[in-house]
Amino acid sequence: MAVIDSSNWELVTQETNLKKGPLVKVKLSPGRYVKMYEADAIAQGLIDAPVRQAQDRPVKSRPAAKDKMRRPEQDKAAKNRAAKAEEGPEVNHRAEITKPEAEADDFKAIDGVGPATARALAAHGIETFEELHDAGELDFLNAPLNAVIERWRLTASRGGPQGESYESGDV
Repeated sequence: MAVIDSSNWELVTQETNLKKGPLVKVKLSPGRYVKMYEADAIAQGLIDAPVRQAQDRPVKSRPAAKDKMRRPEQDKAAKNRAAKAEEGPEVNHRAEITKPEAEADDFKAIDGVGPATARALAAHGIETFEELHDAGELDFLNAPLNAVIERWRLTASRGGPQGESYESGDV
């Protein structure tokens, strides 16, 4: 039986492995390769001389990052301002189309219409009770709200005052 003596064991650390040089690929037989440290391959007689010198080793590096910073001469906003300045003063075509400001009616007076519905009506250009009465089917509102507004239209067309609320049982 063999006696194992731990006195000749080598302590393997990253520091000792770094001293052995780089890892190299060594051909043991056709189609059989192994990676080992250069100093170990030389010690075992698998390679004759150091495969590479430190100066000959190609440096792996990434290509330089592209500079994506905008420069003032490439600033699109500055180009647009310069182009507009050459065209002349800006004409506001919307000012000619807009209606004179009318006092917006409070649609919350209609029973079943809340602030969100009032904002939706205003966003779609309906600001008075008269415009709401003449609007027809409102696709942007859900079916129950369309039913509430239709009931209000019937009440208003019977001669009731604009914005008069109705009871849910009156139809």
